[in-house]
Amino acid sequence: MVIAKAVRCGDGFAGTFHAVHATGAYRIQEVVFGVIPQVALLWSSPTLYWLETDVRSATTLGIVGAGGIGQTLYESLRSFQYADSAAQIIIVVVTVVAIGMASAYSQGIDMTARRASTLGYRQLPPAF
Repeated sequence: MVIAKAVRCGDGFAGTFHAVHATGAYRIQEVVFGVIPQVALLWSSPTLYWLETDVRSATTLGIVGAGGIGQTLYESLRSFQYADSAAQIIIVVVTVVAIGMASAYSQGIDMTARRASTLGYRQLPPAF
């Protein structure tokens, strides 16, 4: 489906594939050098989103008893080990933010422009 989306969007997918084919490449080389570079960004964004969702879900499910980092967080809170709890919360937050930033980078989203617009600041045009 991702390959079909790339072909349908017409972002040079067919041209790249035919260019690699015109060089006399084998079928595997056409796929490796003509298809995969075109769909890599289309694959990376949903994959990072699923990873971010899984990290959040693992934390929540662990707190309710399914195991994982949420269970260790719950146990450290129950035993009044607040330093360990804070460290685990910081690790989860930093992981989720890093995955979100990587996903935004792979989509080409400028996080500073996004933040400025949500805070109500007027964004200045880029200097030439």
